[in-house]
Amino acid sequence: MKLNNPFNIRVAPKNHWRGALPFSKNFERFRNTVYSVRAFIIIISTYRYKYNITTVYDIIHRYAPEVENDTRAYISYICKRMKCLPDQEITHENLFEFARAVAYMESNYQLSKQEFQEALSMTNY
Repeated sequence: MKLNNPFNIRVAPKNHWRGALPFSKNFERFRNTVYSVRAFIIIISTYRYKYNITTVYDIIHRYAPEVENDTRAYISYICKRMKCLPDQEITHENLFEFARAVAYMESNYQLSKQEFQEALSMTNY
């Protein structure tokens, strides 16, 4: 993977992600995918604790807005992969499933449990 960014995390100058390398024009570039997973976990944690955004529906509407994505299809895909409804809350218990579905939706990347656990260990989540 060219940018080691299976979540297609966009560049935001205020973010100084651990493991980030000089970025491309639009998307962050990471030393390895584990750092991208870590950034994604932090983004989802921020949605939960700062903005009270906790469901598949609400998270995807913020993470993949309609101006850039077919949000309805995105939510449908995530729910199908997770075998859940759009009002499913994303918690510590199902975050791996959610992250895996998003990584696959964004870049056809098969996120491993090992990568996720390593990234999770580098966060406070």
